[in-house]
Amino acid sequence: MTDSISPQEKDHLIKVITEVLTKYDSQVEKQDISDFTNQFIEQRETLKTLENVNSFLSEVNSSFTAIDSIHEYHKDLINAQNQGKSKLTWLRATIGSITTIKDIQKIDKITHEVQSALIKSNNQHLSFLLNESVEIFFSQNSKKEKTNNQRELLGDIQTNSLLTIVSTGQQFESLSQKLNFSPDKDVLSIVTNFFKGELGDADESLITKLVTFGVMVADVEIPIEGIHDLDPTGIAVMVDTGLTLTKVGYKLSQGEISVQRAMEYMYERAISDTGAILGAMWKAKTLTAATTIGGTVGFAMAGPFGSVVGGLAGAVVGKMAGKVVNKSIKEGIKTIYHASKNKVSKVIEKTIEVAEQARQKIQEGAKKVANFIKNLF
Repeated sequence: MTDSISPQEKDHLIKVITEVLTKYDSQVEKQDISDFTNQFIEQRETLKTLENVNSFLSEVNSSFTAIDSIHEYHKDLINAQNQGKSKLTWLRATIGSITTIKDIQKIDKITHEVQSALIKSNNQHLSFLLNESVEIFFSQNSKKEKTNNQRELLGDIQTNSLLTIVSTGQQFESLSQKLNFSPDKDVLSIVTNFFKGELGDADESLITKLVTFGVMVADVEIPIEGIHDLDPTGIAVMVDTGLTLTKVGYKLSQGEISVQRAMEYMYERAISDTGAILGAMWKAKTLTAATTIGGTVGFAMAGPFGSVVGGLAGAVVGKMAGKVVNKSIKEGIKTIYHASKNKVSKVIEKTIEVAEQARQKIQEGAKKVANFIKNLF
C-alpha cells in the first residue's frame, strides 16, 4: 500500500491535532466548541492574518454541522431498525426526505450516480490495498428495473465499509507503532471520556469536531493534496470513520459489543455518512447534477485517501488515551480487521462469479487478482 500523504504532511497533521486536543482539554471550564475554535484562530499567528478567515470559519462550522448530521442519521437508522424497518426502507425514505423529490425516477438517478461513484472508488480502494491497478467491481443493474438501485447501493456501501475497515486498520497499526506515547499522567480527560462513553454520545461528537478542526487548520497552514480541495463534509466523514473504528475497536476489546455488532455498527455508520453528504450538498444548493453528489460520496467514503486520514486521526486519539487504552484499541481493531478481510475475500469471489455469469467484461487477470487477494486476506 503506497501512502498518499507525505511524511511531512503526516507530521504536521499529527502536531496540529495534538495541539488542538491538548489546548481544549487544558481549559478549567470547557468553552463551547465554536467559541474555542474562534479563540484558537485568533491566537494562532498562521491563521489570524488570513484574508479569508471568515470563509474558513464558515467551513469549520459546516464540518461541525456534518458531524451532527452523521450522528442524527445514525440514531434515526438504529431507531428505524428497532421498529422493524429495514435499512433499505430507511435509505429510500431518507433520500426522498433529503432531496424533497417525489419523482421516483429522479431519486433513482441520484441513487445510480452515487452507486457508480462508489463502485469506482471501490476499485480504487482495492487497488490501493493491493498496490496494483484492478477493476473488479461493476454495476449489476444496467438491465434491471431502476427500483433495485437502492438495494444494490446498500451492497456497495457495505463493501466500502469492509474495505475501509481493512485499510484504515492498516494505517492505524502502522502509525501507532511510530508514535511516541505520553506518560499516563498526561492522558487527556476528553479522550478518556470519548472511549469510556457510549457509542454515539456527546463526547464522541466533541472529539470528532476537534480532530476535524485540527485537520482543517493543518491543511490551511500546509496545503495537503486530497484535503485542500475537499468540502468540509467530506473531511468530517473521513475523520468520523477513523474515530468510530477506533472507539468500536476499544468497545470490542472490552467485551461491550460483539464482532458482528462492531462490523454492523461500521456499516450503519457508512449508510449514515451517505445521508449526511447528500443532506449537506442539497442544503447548500451545490447540487447541479447527480454526479456532483456521487463524486463527493465516493471520494469521502470509499477513497483510499480517506482511510489514511481516518487511520491517522484514530492513531493520534488512541495515543492520547494512554498505553493501556491504546493496547485495547489495537486488539479490538485487529479482531475487526481480520473479520473484514475474510468478508472482503468472499465479496470479491462472488463479484467475479456474478460477472462471469452475466458475461460482463472485467479487467484481464481478475482471477489472478482474486488468488492474490486470498493470500493477502
